[in-house]
Amino acid sequence: MDHNKRQEIDVVVLTIQKILQNLNLAPEDLKYGYYEWKVSRGSATIILSYIPSQGFVCAESILVACPEPMPSEMISFLLRENHQTHGFTLSIRDEKVILSLLIYDLYLHEKATPKKLNELFDLADHYDNILVEQFGAQWIETSKSLT
Repeated sequence: MDHNKRQEIDVVVLTIQKILQNLNLAPEDLKYGYYEWKVSRGSATIILSYIPSQGFVCAESILVACPEPMPSEMISFLLRENHQTHGFTLSIRDEKVILSLLIYDLYLHEKATPKKLNELFDLADHYDNILVEQFGAQWIETSKSLT
């Protein structure tokens, strides 16, 4: 890796750390991997990952394991909510519901990005409860990186 690319990565990592500090979080305590931080909010766990080769930051939370069979009402709910969660994506991967946010590293901003991340943290904590209580989804423990 050339020196300029290394500097670009360092700037993004420092920006992420400042963003976490702006959320009153201690980035050094949240370090989860080389470019990853693990944040808990209520019953939700969110993994914040920087992927330098792709040029984006991904924040994802595995909310719940889908019930079997998956109720059509749950799918309808996820689709409706997906339409209303501007910038966030609810998806199903490996029979788990995921809430995610992608931010291009060039768009990271110390003042604006914390608001969006805070919204993701709150939505993750909100949606996991709804999916368990209303649709019979099951709690899971997030123990691995999502990316």
